[in-house]
Amino acid sequence: MPGVPQRLDLREEHLNRTILLLAWPAIVENLLHSLVYFADTLVAGWLRDERALAASMVAGTLMFFASSPFAALAMAAASLVSRHWGEGDVERARRCAGQSMALAFLFALGVMAAGWPLAGWAMRALGAEPGVAGLGALYFRIVLLSGLLGLPLMIANGILRGAGDSRTPMLITLVMNLLNVIANIVLAFGWGPIPALGLAGIAWGTVIARTTGGLLALAVLARGRHSVHLPLRSLVTLERPTLARVWRLSAPAMAERVLHSGSHVIFIGIVGLLGTTALAANNIGVHVESLAFMPGFGLSVAVATVVGQAVGA
Repeated sequence: MPGVPQRLDLREEHLNRTILLLAWPAIVENLLHSLVYFADTLVAGWLRDERALAASMVAGTLMFFASSPFAALAMAAASLVSRHWGEGDVERARRCAGQSMALAFLFALGVMAAGWPLAGWAMRALGAEPGVAGLGALYFRIVLLSGLLGLPLMIANGILRGAGDSRTPMLITLVMNLLNVIANIVLAFGWGPIPALGLAGIAWGTVIARTTGGLLALAVLARGRHSVHLPLRSLVTLERPTLARVWRLSAPAMAERVLHSGSHVIFIGIVGLLGTTALAANNIGVHVESLAFMPGFGLSVAVATVVGQAVGA
């Protein structure tokens, strides 16, 4: 039944097994998330144009910065949901989840509204050459269209993990990857009646993948068979006390994430001063390097869920 809490096995003798069962899907999910952007970089490389690689690097950096508040909100949502799920208080878990998603949609609208007009200026501020800045702004604006569902997807996955379900986010991300790779190749190089769109095609492929992922996550929450049941009305109804609680928990984490991603933006600005070739090479290196961080991220997700449910219990 929707909303029946299936809590984790928190007995000390089974704790390692519980953490492992939560961690391995989260590790795979994080790897798959990295591969979404890795696939963009790979296909951009096949275009044999260093400007495309450099443009996707700068645009990807801006998307990373824009998504940092959502990563923090996902942490807050997972923390609150896991605690109430551990308590067995399904209704409070649902309300915290609903207010987190409502806040995520409001933030997504704000990011899209601010990002569209500032895209060209941001590219130039990061030191991109004129040709790269134009391509990067185009790529960024197209990918930004997926923001309404693609950015709240992070919070939806956090809610699922808070309730102890780390496999569903992994499966959603797997579907996103498959769609992303197929759409990127078809739209970048053309197929049959579909014209070759180059870097813009890669961006549209990412939009298709991220939007599909967001829709799948919302469908899982709306069904709520083994996790938090989140009907549509809970996404459009604002409850001030619960919303304030979500905000108090997420605001410090948002500041931390913005500072962290801001340092990366500054770094890319310095690399941009070295020219297009340096930006293109850095794009490849950063995406390969990011794969090494995924086991740590996966374990952090598992431990956060276990601690939250244990506190609640």
